[in-house]
Amino acid sequence: MDLSQRKQWNENHKKLTQIILDPAKHQSAVELFLQQHRLLHSSRMSHSPIATLEDELVKDLHEKTFRQYPVTAPDTKNSIIWHMWHITRIEDMTMSVLVNNDVHQRQGIFFCT
Repeated sequence: MDLSQRKQWNENHKKLTQIILDPAKHQSAVELFLQQHRLLHSSRMSHSPIATLEDELVKDLHEKTFRQYPVTAPDTKNSIIWHMWHITRIEDMTMSVLVNNDVHQRQGIFFCT
């Protein structure tokens, strides 16, 4: 994702924020959300014809680096790959709650992480 594509992503995000609660623009919001979401994950997974944000993040990153925590912190030793896994896990849990529209699960989701 080059600079112009990032600028476009930011503009689309602003647009999504403006239309997401408008029932008349529901379908447009869904399409824009999916387009934005696709650019966050690996192009191999999202079938994006352009390099995604994840592609740029991991480009030229060696496995040894992936398995390290990038800064010294006394309260954590989790690696970069652990953080990526955790983000994916939270996204999956959140989408499950939203798709199922389960209020009880929605209230407890933050206790599962």
